[in-house]
Amino acid sequence: MMNLLPRDERRRVLRKSQSLRWIGVGFALTVAETMAQAVGEQLIPGPAWVKSLVIGLILAGAWGARFLAARED
Repeated sequence: MMNLLPRDERRRVLRKSQSLRWIGVGFALTVAETMAQAVGEQLIPGPAWVKSLVIGLILAGAWGARFLAARED
């Protein structure tokens, strides 16, 4: 059986862990990208290139967040 860290130690680690924050940002942006691709015509007004640009920027942000999370480890 695996022993967990004491509660105070877990809280300290979570508070100081920047990589976990970047993983959370990457996850949120990945979800946003998926939603934008699924219902982009209704959410993003304008021509198709605007929708593609918005989805591309979201995707770039998600990749950047993942890169920063990996770099923090």
